[in-house]
Amino acid sequence: MRKAEGAWDKTRSYETLWYHGGKPKGLRRHEKLRLGEDTHGVIRIKKTGDSSQQLKALTNAVLRLLPDVYLNKATLNVAMYPREFCDQADSELSTMRFYRVKKTSGDIQTLTLHVVSDTEGFDRYYYYSAVRKGQVLEQ
Repeated sequence: MRKAEGAWDKTRSYETLWYHGGKPKGLRRHEKLRLGEDTHGVIRIKKTGDSSQQLKALTNAVLRLLPDVYLNKATLNVAMYPREFCDQADSELSTMRFYRVKKTSGDIQTLTLHVVSDTEGFDRYYYYSAVRKGQVLEQ
């Protein structure tokens, strides 16, 4: 989280997730996610030695947090990636049924995600669709 004066607060471990081939295989919750109602925040993906090889898992983890954030009546303002990972994250999001949309007015009644880069150059909105292209949901 970022403090009011703009400095990043300490990183906290909320969950540890295990992935294999980009798919979740396990979860260990370290603490309950405590977000105040009307809290606004950022999920920040940091560049590490193997983060570029783990981008599918990292993107899945971002999406995994969305329901928890909304259940706390909080708002995820943006998911922030290192700029060099943004195009790959864009591709990964579409495989997870999050599709690009022009800036939202806030009236979309589905999960939305705003993705930005840690430097200028990438700023996109995505919405979740339960329907893949050519697929019809059964009722």
